[in-house]
Amino acid sequence: MDDSGSDSVGVVIAGLVGATADHGRQHLAANATIVVGRLVARLSHRFSDDDDVSGGLALERLEAKPDSRLRLAEFAAAVDRLATDKAFRSELNAFIADTQDAGVDVGAVTQKVWDGPNAAVSGPNRVFMFIMVFLIVPIGWRGASYVADPATLPEPWLHVFAWAAAAATYLSTVVAVVFGYVFAFPRDVRAARVFAGIVANYAGIGALLGSLLGLRAAYPLYYDENYSFVRYIGIVGNSTMALTLAAVALCWLLSVGAVLDVLRANFPESRLHRAVAFALLLVANRVAWASADAVWHMLIAPPPSK
Repeated sequence: MDDSGSDSVGVVIAGLVGATADHGRQHLAANATIVVGRLVARLSHRFSDDDDVSGGLALERLEAKPDSRLRLAEFAAAVDRLATDKAFRSELNAFIADTQDAGVDVGAVTQKVWDGPNAAVSGPNRVFMFIMVFLIVPIGWRGASYVADPATLPEPWLHVFAWAAAAATYLSTVVAVVFGYVFAFPRDVRAARVFAGIVANYAGIGALLGSLLGLRAAYPLYYDENYSFVRYIGIVGNSTMALTLAAVALCWLLSVGAVLDVLRANFPESRLHRAVAFALLLVANRVAWASADAVWHMLIAPPPSK
């Protein structure tokens, strides 16, 4: 565990499972590998007994790609859910102690898996990225005027876009509030760093795609006398921001886990972290709902001009 002592049971176990699964880069002693193997089997049975499909899937995904920080975070969150059972948490801590007794520096291995040079900060799915890049070409060419002003879309596409824009606004607002909250905490929590890294990575990809979309629309808009260079730069900025928020919205589920992990680290012996997390998420979702509702009405029923 790191020097802050803030690593949860899930973070530590995810590190051990990741080290064991990543045969090409991480090496544990044979007896330690046996202990971790028993731990994985125990977790697999517990996920099955609890009908925790998402937990079992998180384990399979981590074993398939152990250098993915996103998959490490997903699996750690699944283990921490199980660890709310005090008896089972004691059992998990016993496995960690057995691994330590087998000659493994658990803290160093955890740090190496989560923070090492081989830990990949995940981005959107490759198929999703290919589709997005492919669609930018025809949208930027044939739909340049709609990129400039989405409110001019014909029906039913205007309603489809309005729903998508409102959903992206809602989800990205929640993520942004949680992102700010995570950074406001002075405590160094590994889960918070992973969450921040993933959000930053998604935001960067969204910004690049948005910039590409805006730049692709330059040539068609050149022949429209309504668009000056200054207005065109504004369009590029708008498309960049829109796709950045859409990409950040994809991190919404991770934001819930990040809040719980940060609060659990700051209130390790108290159930207060759940109440505070619920209150924070309630406020974030209330703010997000108001923002999404405003975006919807701006597109579908804009207020009359004064």
